Amino acid sequence: MSLNDDAYVGLFICSHVDSVVEQAVFSNVRITIPAAKDFKPYTDYIGSNLEVMDVTNGKRKILYSAQNSLQAPNWASNNKYLLYSSEGLLYKYELATGSISKINTGPVNDLNNDHVLSFDGKMLGISNHLGGKSTIYILPVTGSDNPTQITADSFAPSYLHCWSPDKKRLIFTGFRNKQWDIWAVDIATKKETALTDNSTLDDGAKYSLDGKWIYFNSVRTGTMKIWRMKADGSNQEQVTFDEGFRIFLPTAGGSSMNPSQKI
Repeated sequence: MSLNDDAYVGLFICSHVDSVVEQAVFSNVRITIPAAKDFKPYTDYIGSNLEVMDVTNGKRKILYSAQNSLQAPNWASNNKYLLYSSEGLLYKYELATGSISKINTGPVNDLNNDHVLSFDGKMLGISNHLGGKSTIYILPVTGSDNPTQITADSFAPSYLHCWSPDKKRLIFTGFRNKQWDIWAVDIATKKETALTDNSTLDDGAKYSLDGKWIYFNSVRTGTMKIWRMKADGSNQEQVTFDEGFRIFLPTAGGSSMNPSQKI
């Protein structure tokens, strides 16, 4: 088909009665470029959007678009900015102005998307690839020329998930003893303690606000379900039982869930 004039693609409405003026409002309308047939995930990109959504009505808004990969946006505890990672670096998006700035992480510049704010919003925990292994560091939220290494690079991979409310421990998924379990590491001593011990995957751990419980994902009963345990790893119990696939999503600074709340 030969189109000599401008062609417009979009949504159009019309009135069925020529004497009546109709009005309609469209929201969440976007044109997405489909991926190529030979698209290679995590190698090829068709662009990323940094979005927010109003959970009361489901309306979404694109804050920022980029041609490369934008990953793991986290809300700051003061609701003034978002943190996200891109190409091994960490960025801050100011919600009021839309300005973007890079957070200084010094030589620690091969980050994955496991970055977590402490409950008070003053400290950051990050996972960085060191010698091919994910290693955990901490630094002030304002940035640092020399982040503090917490897990040893001689160990197997460690993927950070949350701070304890008192900022004394970090909780992570680590590959130890040929299996993936949830571990705690004391920030002062760097001593690691296993909280789970299962041959199946345990992942995505988050503290409750009161610090008494840790919620996590596990496939130990088949498909991924939500579990919880006491902060010392005791009293592990399954929380969801339906046939769906359940994942407990990360939040900035740990879980906002209260043990009495329903999931």
